[in-house]
Amino acid sequence: MLSLLTGAFTAFFILLFSGMWVGVAAAVVGMGVLWITTGWDNMVLASTWVVWLSVNSYVLTTVPLFIFMGIILSESGLGDRMYNALAPTFNHFPGGLLYTNIIAGALFAMISGSISAAAATIGTVSFREMDKRGYPPDLSAGCIGAASILSPLIPPSMLMIFYAAVTEQSVGKLFLAGVIPGFILAAMFIAYIALRFKFFERWEEIRGELLPWKTCLARTKDIWLIVVLIICVLGSIFAGIATPTEGAGVGCFGSLVLAGLHRKLNWALVKKAVFDTVKINCPLMFVLIGINIMSAALSRAGLISTTTKALLSLPVPPLVVLILVYVIFFILGIPIDGIPLLLMTVPVVYPTVVALGYDPVWFGVMVVILCIVGNLSPPVGVTLFVLQLLRPGRPVTEIYWGLLPFGIIILIALTLFTAFPELSLFLPRIMMGG
Repeated sequence: MLSLLTGAFTAFFILLFSGMWVGVAAAVVGMGVLWITTGWDNMVLASTWVVWLSVNSYVLTTVPLFIFMGIILSESGLGDRMYNALAPTFNHFPGGLLYTNIIAGALFAMISGSISAAAATIGTVSFREMDKRGYPPDLSAGCIGAASILSPLIPPSMLMIFYAAVTEQSVGKLFLAGVIPGFILAAMFIAYIALRFKFFERWEEIRGELLPWKTCLARTKDIWLIVVLIICVLGSIFAGIATPTEGAGVGCFGSLVLAGLHRKLNWALVKKAVFDTVKINCPLMFVLIGINIMSAALSRAGLISTTTKALLSLPVPPLVVLILVYVIFFILGIPIDGIPLLLMTVPVVYPTVVALGYDPVWFGVMVVILCIVGNLSPPVGVTLFVLQLLRPGRPVTEIYWGLLPFGIIILIALTLFTAFPELSLFLPRIMMGG
C-alpha cells in the first residue's frame, strides 16, 4: 500500500508541475488508483458517484451567491467609495493610507471571501494614491496584500464554506469563529504600521488634505449602507433567522439594491456579474470534484486510516502532532493554492486532530490561517500574482520583501490562536451554543 500511495502522490505532483489543472491532475490520479485497486467498472461507478455527491451540496450553493454579491458591489464602485470615505479620516496620521488599506480590507472581507478580489479592488485604487504620496513601493505592496488576506478569515469566507462542506460542520459557527481572530489580525497589522512609523520610517510622506474631523465623519456616509447590508446578511445568519444560503441570497438582493441607489445598476453590470460568477465558481467546483475523486480513492486505499493510526501512535504530546499538521500545510501551501490545499489535506488530517481532542470549529479557523500563509508564499502565491499584475513594471522581489513582516505577524497570530482557542470559540459558544 505504501508504494501505491507514494506513486499516487508522485504522479499528482508531476502532473501538477507539468502545467495540468489541479482538478484534472487529481481526478486522473484518483481514477488511476481506483482502477488499480477495484477494477474498471467499480472505478467508473465510484467516480460518477463522487461527482454527484460533490456538487449535490446545499452548503456549497452559498459560494456562487457570495461571489455574485461581491462582484456587484465591486463593479458598482465599492472600492473607490470605501477608500475615498476612509482616507480623509486617516490623513491625520502618519502613513494614513496604510491604515485606510487595512480598514478597507476588513470591510471588503465582509462582502467577499476572495483574496484575489480584495487585492484587485483595494490595489487598483490605493496603489495610484500611495505612489503620488511617495510611499515605499515594498511597503505599499505589503500593506495591500495584508489587507486582502483578511478576506478568508472575516466572514463570509469561501475557505470556511469549503471546510464546512468537507467536515460537515456548521457554516454559521465557522463564520462566527473567524470574527474575533480576523479583527485581532487586522489590529496587529495596524499596530505594526503604527510602530514602524514611530520608530523606523524616515522618508518624507506627502500628506493629504487635512479636513476637519466633522467633515471626515460626514464623508463616511458612503459606507454606511454597505455596513447595513453586512449586518443584514451576517446578522441574519448568526441570529439563526436565515441559513447561510438564505443569507447569501439576501446579500445578492441587497447588492443589487445598493447598485441601484448609486445609479450603477444596469443590464451590462448584471450580465458581467453573472458571467464572472460562472467563470469563478465553475473552476472551484471542478477542483472540488477532482480532489474528491482522489481523496475517495486514497481513502479506499487506506491513506486516511493509516495516517490517523500513525499520528495517534506517536509517543509525543498532542501539540507536537498538531505542529506536524501545521508543517504539512506550510510545505504543501508553497505549490498549491488555498482551496485545493484545504480539500486535499483536511480529509486526511481532520480525523486525527478531532481524535486528539481539538475542537473542529477552532481547527477550521487554523486551517484558514494556514491557507492564508500559502497564498503569500513564493513562488506561486495567488496574492503575489495579483499584486504583480497591478504593478507590472515593478520587480516581484519588492512584493516579497513587503509581505515578509506581515507574514511574520500572521505566524504570531497563529501561535496566539493555538495557545488560546477561546478567541475563536467564544462567539460561537455564546451565540449559537456548543
